[in-house]
Amino acid sequence: VFDVLVHMDLHSTWHTLQQVRRMLKQGGRAFLSVASIETPLGWERFAKQSHFSVGGFYFMGKQNLATMLDRAGLRAVAWSSPSTETENVYFNRDVLVLVE
Repeated sequence: VFDVLVHMDLHSTWHTLQQVRRMLKQGGRAFLSVASIETPLGWERFAKQSHFSVGGFYFMGKQNLATMLDRAGLRAVAWSSPSTETENVYFNRDVLVLVE
C-alpha cells in the first residue's frame, strides 16, 4: 500500500485499511504512507494544489490516520517524523506508519 494512499480520498483510504486488516496474518505488519498536511513539504504541495483529483494528492493529518487505523483494528507500531537531516521526500511530505 506504500505510496498509493496518498492518491486516495478518506473513504477509499478507510476501505483500504479495512482490507489491510483483513489480509494481515497473525503477527503480520504493513507499511503505510499518506500525504500529510502537517509536514513542511506536504503543506507546500497542498498549497500549490487547487483541488483534489484522482492521480493528485489527498492530504490528511496524522490524527485522521490514527483514528482510522484504530477503528479498522490496526495498531501503529512506529510513526515517522519530518527530518531536516534528510532530503527524503517521503519523510518530509508524508506520514509513514508501520502497523500490525
